[in-house]
Parts: sequence; C-alpha cells; structure tokens
Amino acid sequence: MSFNKFKILSFSKYGLIIFSILLILFLYTPSIFFFFRDSNQGAQLSKAQEILNGFHPFVDIMGNIYGPLVFYFSTLGQLLSGNRLIGEIFIIVIGYLSSYLLLYYLMERFTKSFMISYLLLITLLLFLPRFYKYYIVLAPILVLFSIYYLIFRNRNYNGVVFLGISCGISILFRFDFGVYAFIVGLSVIYLSLKDKGKKILRNNFIYFTASVFFVGLPFLLLLILNNRFPGAIIETFEVVVGMAHGMDLPVPVFNFHQSLFSLYNNISLFFWFFRILPFIVLIILLTLKKKIEQKERLFIFVTSVFSILLYIQALNRPHIFHTLQAIPMQFILIAWIFGYSNKKIVRKSFSIKLAIVSTTLILLFLIIPFVKNHHLIKKHGEYNSNLKNWFSNYKELFLTKESLREKYKKKNGLIRITDFVNRRTKKDESVLFIPVAPQLYYFSERVFKTSLGVLGPGRLTTREKQSAFFRELIDTNTNIIVDFYEFSYDKIAERNPRYYYPYLMNLIYSNYKIVSKFGNRTLLCRDNRFNKFLTNKLPSFSNMTYEKNIFIKKKIPANIYRINTLFAKNITKVSIVKKGVLFCEIKISLEKSIIKKYFLGLIKGSKLYFTDIKPLKRKKAKNNFKFEVFSSTSNVPEGSYKMIVFYSEDQNKWYYEELPIEILITKPIN
Repeated sequence: MSFNKFKILSFSKYGLIIFSILLILFLYTPSIFFFFRDSNQGAQLSKAQEILNGFHPFVDIMGNIYGPLVFYFSTLGQLLSGNRLIGEIFIIVIGYLSSYLLLYYLMERFTKSFMISYLLLITLLLFLPRFYKYYIVLAPILVLFSIYYLIFRNRNYNGVVFLGISCGISILFRFDFGVYAFIVGLSVIYLSLKDKGKKILRNNFIYFTASVFFVGLPFLLLLILNNRFPGAIIETFEVVVGMAHGMDLPVPVFNFHQSLFSLYNNISLFFWFFRILPFIVLIILLTLKKKIEQKERLFIFVTSVFSILLYIQALNRPHIFHTLQAIPMQFILIAWIFGYSNKKIVRKSFSIKLAIVSTTLILLFLIIPFVKNHHLIKKHGEYNSNLKNWFSNYKELFLTKESLREKYKKKNGLIRITDFVNRRTKKDESVLFIPVAPQLYYFSERVFKTSLGVLGPGRLTTREKQSAFFRELIDTNTNIIVDFYEFSYDKIAERNPRYYYPYLMNLIYSNYKIVSKFGNRTLLCRDNRFNKFLTNKLPSFSNMTYEKNIFIKKKIPANIYRINTLFAKNITKVSIVKKGVLFCEIKISLEKSIIKKYFLGLIKGSKLYFTDIKPLKRKKAKNNFKFEVFSSTSNVPEGSYKMIVFYSEDQNKWYYEELPIEILITKPIN
C-alpha cells in the first residue's frame, strides 16, 4: 500500500471514529430540565460562577471530592460562552472526545483490528457515565496512555515527564484517583527502568515527582498565599472520608427470586462482571507469563491493578452510575483478551474463530435488555424529551439564564424559585439553597459566601462545626435560605440533614421565618422584606426533628421491646392514611422472621397514619431493628395518638401492633 493510500485510510478511519463519538454524545446530551434538576452538574456550574465572582474552590469554599481543575475548566466554558450552558457542553464534549480517542488508540494496539476495536468503542459509549463526568474517564485514561508511551515508545526522561504531568492533571481533577495514579506511576517507573541502574532509576523518580509537583504548583501557591495550606488538604481528606462513611450503599448481590433481566439483577451482574474481570486477567498473566512479551505483560498488569484501584469508589457506592464510570479502563483488558486470543488461538482454527465471533455477537445481543432497562439511554428520564427534540434542545443551551428563567418559570417549580430569588435580592447578596441544590445558585445568578453551599453528610460532623457554620450565615449576611425539607440522599430517611445536622437545622428554623413555599421547597428569611408573602398554609418547624408541638406522653425504656405477632390486630377495620409524621427513636426485636414489610405509624380511633418510607434499620441480630427519627409534611390532626408497628406477613394481609408510646400533637401538622 502506498503512503498516500495509507494516509487516506487512516484519516477515514479516525474520521469515522470521531463522528461516531460526537454523534453518541449529541444523542446523550441531557434535556434542559436535567440542568435545572441535577445537583452534581449544578455544583460544577455554581463553582464556576463563584470563581467568576472572585471566589475559589478550596480557598473560599470548603473542600470537595473533585479537584479544582474540574471547576476551572467549567469556568473556561462559561467565559467562552458568555455564561451559557453551551459552554459547559463544549468542555464536556471535548473531554469525552479526547478520552474515547485515547481509549480507541489503546484498544487497537492490542486487538490489531479496526472492526473489533470500533465495536468495543461503540459498546463502551452505550455505557456512558453521567454526562458531566468527562474527567472520570479522561484523567485515568490520560495516565494509562502516558504509561503505554513510557513502556512501548520512550523509556527515557521524556516519557517519565509525560507520565508525571498526566498524574498531576489526574490529581487536580480528582484527588483519590490522582493518588492511585501516583502510586501506579512510581511502580511503572521502577518495573520498566530498574534494569538501567540505580542512578538512572533515582533520576527518573526525581523527574517524575518534580513533574507532578510542577503541575500542582499553581494550586499550591494559591492555597499558600491565602493561608489555606495545609488546612484545605486536611479538610478535603475529612470530607472524602466523611462522605464515604455517610453515603455508602450495599453491594448488589444477585437475586435468584427475580428475573435474569430485572433491573436489579442487570445491575448486579454488570457490577460483578467488571469487578471480577481484572482479577481474571491477572490470573491469565500469571498462567501464561512465559508466553507473553515482557512489555505487554507489564502494561496489562499495570492496567489491571489500576482498574482495581479505580473500582474502589464503585465498591463504596455501587450505584449504576458509579459502576459505569469505573469500567472504561477495563475495555482495554477486554481488547487485550480479544487480541491475544486472535494471535495465539484463533488463527490456528477457523471453527474456533467462528465460535468466538458468534459468542461475541450473542453477548452484544444480550446487552439489549440492559439498554432497554431505562438506566442507559433513558437514564431515569433525563433523556426522554431530548431524544425527540435534539436540535431544539441544543438551541435552548445557547439561551442566557435570564431567557431560560423567563421561558420556564411557569412550567418548572425550580425555575420559579430562581426567578423569585433573582428578582428580589441584590446581585452580590449571599443566598443559601439547602440541603443540596447548587444548580439554583447558577440559574438565580446568586452566590453563597459561606464555606459550604451543600449540606451533605461528612462535612459538619460535630456540634461545634454546625455552630460555626451558622455563625458564618450571620457574618456573611445570608438572610435568604431555600430548604428542600423532604430531601434525603438515596431516599434513606437518616440521610436528611435533620438527622445528621440536627443542631444546625434547629438553629436555622429558630432564627429564620418561613415566608413562602415553592412546591416541596420552603423559603426562609431573617429580615422583614418578604412579610407580604406570609401565609398560614405553610409547613412549620413542627415537621423537624426538634419538635415543638409534638410530645411523647409515655415512652418505653431504652431496652428492646418484643412484638408477639400472634396477638397482632388486623387493620381491615380502620381507615388507612398513607402519610408520614414525626416518630421517636426506639429499638424493636420481632419474634417472627416471616414478616416482609414494616412501617411505623400512629392510630387514633379509626384513623391510622403510616409512613411511605421504610423506617426500619436492621441490626446485626436476625430480627432486630431500630426505628430512626424522621419527619415529613403530612396532614395529621391534633390529638392524642398511639404509636404502632404496621407490617405484613404475606403482602396481602396487613396488621398493626400497638407500642406502649403515646404521642400528643397540640397543633395540626400541615
């Protein structure tokens, strides 16, 4: 093949790849309502807005699990677009395009096949992580590409410096991934260059460390000049550990009582396949180590170890989205398996080659149920309207925030809030949206001048820290607070700030007046500017953990109360009201293990009130539970109530059991 023909073929190949990546990213771009709703995407946009207003992450704003580079790139997008959403989209698309081009390059190096690498790339693009998290793919793949360059292309100082720069960028994108990259980088330098002598090895370690330090130097100088080093680093570590502890989720274990294609089992199989894959590759490397070329063996070994380290986050929160962001690197391992099989096995037998191709096609076909199971292309409704109106959606991304507020304030409650705040506050006035709605800062074009804009778990872990944050509200003249009072992370009752920050929430609701209500959000104010909006049809502090008008008249002791289900009362004769109300904390041990579902409730006469949130937390003992304190805004009349446990043995017949607790409500809960 002539050089010109090769050049045209190469251009056409990468042109097709770039077009395919851009097309799928275009189809995956969320609808405009996603940006109104999603707090994580909103965190990037709001921090970009803070930077444009003279504030800086980790300096003026408390540490985050993501590094400063995430927010500075979002700031660049806002600068380029005149503070429009299209600027963020531009940064995201460039980030993902770079990531998947590097991924394709690495996959093709091992498959030696355009078609196989292209099919793997398209399959991987179907499993795109949350749209805004381009850096979750870009940072690790950039490090892996630099490792490939060092091992296969350049084993001198240039390769080491490139690896150090890549690790430094990874640290600035996300600290935990950066630490893993730094450890892997040191290991690669040692394993690939140890044969060159101790002096050269030592010099390479120095070049690598200096390169990492050089990339992080501007950020370190910013912290030092603002007297935030090492305090910001310690804070960040505490936040990461606190959030990991406060927001962990159980690992999805396969459920044999559900269909193979059920949503839960899809996620379970998906999670466990990619968790086990790197270990399978390591076993193959150990078994065939004498048959695999040394450089190839080293690179695949490092890739397997790196992917295991990256999967740690998915182990902490094995939600489908966290699993999706952990798998891109593992497609390089899949590509290597294809390439090695083709090189060592397939070429010797046409029948084996046909069997492998057929198996691959069947596996790709089996992905279809997973794709249809609404957690990929539809992504929990984020993309439904967008799939029908791609071009009109992109047109809206070019609108200014003022135009978006004007267009959607009558259709969307969140936009009504941002429009209300924007019109009735000064531009430089501090506002607080709690517990987690940073996107509202962006759309209302307002700032938070406190160290926190999100009241997530793991930040204000002591009463002293909660008190200090409340003093910040006063010192910064933060007179406006909008509270999403029913929000709980992962829909778990104890992951509401009234549970994990009770002292702070008590201070807020004792010192701020409730002014108005926007859907399920409440506006609070510390001055009198909004008195004309006051209404009697508002939730009061009676819905919070620190209750003022609900009293426990008689309470059981702290020891365990045993329920004998043989004497339970059938609930068929009472009127059921599926609403929640504040409950106290007790411990209960159930004598029967056949009970399938549990609720806690109140009963008065023929009226039974129960929660539609499962409020029972299983203890180590097989049938031992603990009811947690939580609340909602149900209509419960005043009066005296008996507390009950409400449960079912077969999901068809329901019972309740009275507890020796009386609740007195002195004012209706609205």
